Amino acid sequence: MRAPRVIDQIRQEHKNMGRVLAELRDRVTGTTLDDLTARHLDLLYRMLFYIRVFPNKMHHPKEEDYLFPALLKRAPAMKAEVVALRQQHMEGDKALEELEASYKSLQDNPALETLLAFQTQVSRYVDAEFAHMRHEEDVILPAALEALTDADWQAIERAFITNKDPLFSDEVELGFEVLAHTLSAD
Repeated sequence: MRAPRVIDQIRQEHKNMGRVLAELRDRVTGTTLDDLTARHLDLLYRMLFYIRVFPNKMHHPKEEDYLFPALLKRAPAMKAEVVALRQQHMEGDKALEELEASYKSLQDNPALETLLAFQTQVSRYVDAEFAHMRHEEDVILPAALEALTDADWQAIERAFITNKDPLFSDEVELGFEVLAHTLSAD
């Protein structure tokens, strides 16, 4: 059986999210207190906002509501893997909330202590998200390819087809232009 198109879409969404995560890490890692201009902080905010809007509100719910249940139905032995990934989604959402709070602290109090705390949280968050996406691509997607039926894939594809990435779609959505320009310049 030919790999369903939705597999390519999931991988592309992971790649796009990875570009934003890598840019966030790169921008934060080398940041000094002198770099914390309004423009720099705004760019960091836009990256965090993208993560909140696309991966956490569109991509993960589709995995949770369509891909994971179909996989569990056809491959019950994958239950521990799916439970672990669902837990990672919850932990990632909580970590993002903490990261957003850390950003707000940095914005309100641009001091070395708040900058170092933010840098540490960004590094931990990005590492966890990359590990999560790798696990999905290395374990979950191959298992799904082996176990799911054409009908399963059609339902999953119908769900994912409605995902419109506000940053990487043909038309960048209002509010994401600055970030799109930054990513295209790199």
